[in-house]
This record gives sequence, structure tokens and C-alpha cells, in this order.
Amino acid sequence: MNNDILTGKTKEHFIFDEAINRYFHKDIYEDFLKLKARAKEDGFDLYVTSSFRGFDDQLRIWNEKAQGKRKLFNDNGEELDFKKLREREVLDSILRWSAIPGASRHHWGTDLDVVDKLSWPKDYHVQLTPQEFSEGGPFHNFSLWLSRLIKEEKGLGFFRPYENDLGGVAPEMWHISHVKQSNKLMRSYTLDVFRNHIEEHIEEIALSDLLLENIDFYYENYFTNIKQTF
Repeated sequence: MNNDILTGKTKEHFIFDEAINRYFHKDIYEDFLKLKARAKEDGFDLYVTSSFRGFDDQLRIWNEKAQGKRKLFNDNGEELDFKKLREREVLDSILRWSAIPGASRHHWGTDLDVVDKLSWPKDYHVQLTPQEFSEGGPFHNFSLWLSRLIKEEKGLGFFRPYENDLGGVAPEMWHISHVKQSNKLMRSYTLDVFRNHIEEHIEEIALSDLLLENIDFYYENYFTNIKQTF
């Protein structure tokens, strides 16, 4: 497997949907369209807030969080005070909600963040927080629908890799992944690929020295630690 594909440095295997301005792995696109059509039949407008996100974009998000230029959240999605956090606490809070640049499932074009556009309040900025998908939140009914679809194995090959809190990435009920294609890529993304990538970009990725101090832990807890589908 080409490491550029694994680490989000190429779009060579993608399809671009001009209507929604999003890239998709070519082998999931038809299933995505079927899922969107099924949502419409059931009264929802499945909207993709994020699909492919390249290394450079993830790097920018990561570094801005590490520098206090973007909000950091605790496990409940509540904002933290950056100035009161130690460096290790900053790293831990970033990792609960954001992937390491080069190790994001969004690099593959197999993973999507989705909401219901029909339930999107006017002039509201979606944050993708647990509260938005919990009871009383704008996307609660959409989340229940998606849960039912996946449980009944009618999700067109999509599942939630971060459905449960396994001690790594916080639960993300908006994040779905195409199991067949993402599993292929995940099997190719070994610890050596992870370590070599961090070392290659050590000057670019903020807090990379802390990652390298315990690289096995971060690989196992924040990359491979997902809900297993089979």
C-alpha cells in the first residue's frame, strides 16, 4: 500500500462530488449515494460536513489546537482553558477529538462526518459535539435513525468506529466509516508506518516529541482502538 494514500498526501483514488464539494474513496461512493437516498426516504437530508481531509489540513488543525488557536474540549465536549493546561494535557485533550496528522481515518476518503441538514438550525454553527447528537440536540433523531440502520445491518457497509468510549478517541456519533475499504487501509497502516511518519515530520507536527516518547501507546489507543466489526 502506498504510504501517501495512508497518510493523506494524495487524491489519486478519489471521486469528487461537485454538488457537495467533497472527495470520496472511489470504492465507497456508490454506497454513500445509496445511504443518502435511504436517508431521504426516511425523512432526513444526510449532509457530509467532512469526508477526505488531507495531511496538510489535519496538520493545520492539530497545530492550531496545540498553540491554543482553536478550542479544546474535555470528554463531555465542554471547552477547556488552554492557558491552564500542561503540555501533556494539551496533547491528551487534542487526541480525544482530533487525529494525529498523517494518522486520520479521514485521510482515506472512507470516513465521513454526517448530520441531518433538515434539522440544522438556521444561523447555527455545527460543532460536532456529543450534545448535538444527544436527547434535546438538533441531530438526536438523525442519530437514532443511523443507530437503528447500522444495528439492523442496513447501513450499506457503514459503521461507527468511535461509537463507544474505548479509552482513546471520544465517542463520535457523527463519524461513519465504510468497513470494507477502511479495514483494508487500516491493515496496511502498521506501527512502523506510524512511527516513520511522525519521525519524518517531527519538525512540523506540534508535540511530536511527546508522541515519540510512547509511540506504541498512541498507536494502539488512538489509531487501532476502534469498534471492531468482524
